[in-house]
Amino acid sequence: MSLYERVKSLCREYEITIAGLERTCGFGNGTIKKWEHTTPSGDRLARVADHFHVTVDFLLGREPIPSQEKDTELLEIARELKENPDMKQLLEIARHSSPAHLKAYVSFLKELQKKE
Repeated sequence: MSLYERVKSLCREYEITIAGLERTCGFGNGTIKKWEHTTPSGDRLARVADHFHVTVDFLLGREPIPSQEKDTELLEIARELKENPDMKQLLEIARHSSPAHLKAYVSFLKELQKKE
C-alpha cells in the first residue's frame, strides 16, 4: 500500500476528507493528492502521523497495520466521547483524579450497574 493509499485509508477510518485533513494540517489544497507521485517532507509526514496518532514509519509502510480490533474499539470510544457530553465529563474527572479516587469511582459505577 502506498503512502497516499495509507493516508486515504486513515481518512476513511476516521471519517475525515483528504481536504479536511489538509486544512487541519495547514497544507494547501491538493497537497496530499500529490503524494501519489512524490514524497513529502518529514515535517508534513509528521503532521499527518500526529493527527492520526500513528508513526511516520507506519505511513511509509515500514510498520504493520495496527490491530483492526483495537482501532475499532478506540474509534467507538472516541465517537461516544464526542457525541455524549456526560461521557466527556466522566473522562475529564477520571483524568484529573488520583488512582485511589479513580478506583472508588469505578467501584461506585459498578455498584450502580448492578442495581439497574
